[in-house]
Amino acid sequence: MAVTQADIDRAATLAALSFSEEEARRLVEEFKRVLSWIDKLREVDTEGVEPLTYVHQKGIMFREDETRPCPPRDDALRNAPQHTGEFFVAPRVRRS
Repeated sequence: MAVTQADIDRAATLAALSFSEEEARRLVEEFKRVLSWIDKLREVDTEGVEPLTYVHQKGIMFREDETRPCPPRDDALRNAPQHTGEFFVAPRVRRS
């Protein structure tokens, strides 16, 4: 699979990232290198090898859910860098 500048531009747009032309050029080369490693892995003969579904024999150890009281609203808001009324204010992370 070939990686192009257009692929990097599209991924950057979807992830709300921006790159300089030099960074984007380097990313194209890095993605090509990673994809070549994946192609190399596809060449490995895995006949008779069981798929690995989880690295630990026992699986995930779950714990019981425990309800705990929430801190008072005023305490939580007092620790917030910015709030309006009863709500936290957070900076915009995605451009419109």
